[in-house]
Amino acid sequence: MNGNTMQVLSLNEIFLVFIILFFIVIAGIFTFWLFRRYRWAKAGLKEVKKMSRKEFISFVNFHFMRLGYITEKTRQTGETSADFIIKKNNRKSAVLVIRSDRKIGVRIVEGVLSAYRFLDCSSFAVVTDNFFSDEAKEFAEDNNIELWDRNKLASSIIAVKKGKSFWSTIKNLFTFNRYVNRYFGSQTNNDIGKNVDPICAVCGVEVSEETKNYCLQHKEIFFGKVYCEKHQKPLIDNFLEKKKRLTE
Repeated sequence: MNGNTMQVLSLNEIFLVFIILFFIVIAGIFTFWLFRRYRWAKAGLKEVKKMSRKEFISFVNFHFMRLGYITEKTRQTGETSADFIIKKNNRKSAVLVIRSDRKIGVRIVEGVLSAYRFLDCSSFAVVTDNFFSDEAKEFAEDNNIELWDRNKLASSIIAVKKGKSFWSTIKNLFTFNRYVNRYFGSQTNNDIGKNVDPICAVCGVEVSEETKNYCLQHKEIFFGKVYCEKHQKPLIDNFLEKKKRLTE
């Protein structure tokens, strides 16, 4: 009798431990789910769903500019080519941007390789606001293609903006970047640039008032943001290249 009682108690204890572990796992999964969505929202990816493909291309283009790359729009565009080239440290990479409500399959990832015949690039990347299929990941790994899914893009944006509103920066881009207006049309916003701290938007280093005023006086280059001299250079070079192409 006592043995049966001990056995029942033991089974009850095991069941209780199982229930506790089950709820811990569920709580962990739910916490991870909330954390991912918080990061997506913080990175401005919620607004991406409202964008057209061209708007998303400029969203990604500008992010690479903030990472210190010089960007150059390509003539070949679409799901079987590359949308722009990024250049840094004498290295050129072709970037294909895909905004999609579904996972990105291998066919689209294969498409970026077709740009190799037209673009003198050493590497390739595909950036999306969604995720990649397993087949696409395998193909990318075999062909040295860098994949930026929703999580990687969000992490990169958050690392750059350091708590600032990336979406408001994109709005500044739409307003003051002359060559991006070829996508969206011109807009005006006289409030951009007011009450701006003398802090570099990329590295957070404090700059002089003279440097701050220089940036704010050249909104067509710096989009109403402040940059230190180091991070001004890629933006100036990029602007001059764009201006040259527009006047050709």
